[in-house]
Amino acid sequence: MTWVDAILLPLVMVAWLFLSYDAVNRLCRSRGWAMRGGAGMIIWIAVGFAGGAYLMVLFNAL
Repeated sequence: MTWVDAILLPLVMVAWLFLSYDAVNRLCRSRGWAMRGGAGMIIWIAVGFAGGAYLMVLFNAL
């Protein structure tokens, strides 16, 4: 991992956090599901962990 990767990884991870939340929130609104305390949070946690692990592999952080 280079210094450029070390700077970019946290920025990309935060961007993924917000983008994945927005995508799951839109899915829940279109289906009529509850985002908070419902299926939306379970989906967001799964998508967040999977995407975060994938990004860390791309940045050679794992």
